[in-house]
Amino acid sequence: MPMFLCVSIFIPNIAMHANIIITMILIKTIIFTFIVPGAVTIIVPYWLLSCSAPPALPFGLFRYLGLLPALIGIAILLRCVWNFTFAGKGTPAPIDPPKELVVQGL
Repeated sequence: MPMFLCVSIFIPNIAMHANIIITMILIKTIIFTFIVPGAVTIIVPYWLLSCSAPPALPFGLFRYLGLLPALIGIAILLRCVWNFTFAGKGTPAPIDPPKELVVQGL
């Protein structure tokens, strides 16, 4: 069998294997990103604030001013998750840490 034919057979398989690995890392990262920060930033405050008693003080404008730090924090989290996934080849989860040290980003 000619050498170029052997190389052409194996190169697509290697590329496809790398795409599958990146896809699996991306899926694990998305799951971890929604479960952990989602539980802390959405579910826990909902449980704390869902009591039937009315709030002691009206929130007014301060409720909307709190969105700015929240949106900045979400942007920082997404940037860090991006770096962990594509630069580090891993997830932010301790059970599947990045394979390479991430020294870029925030």
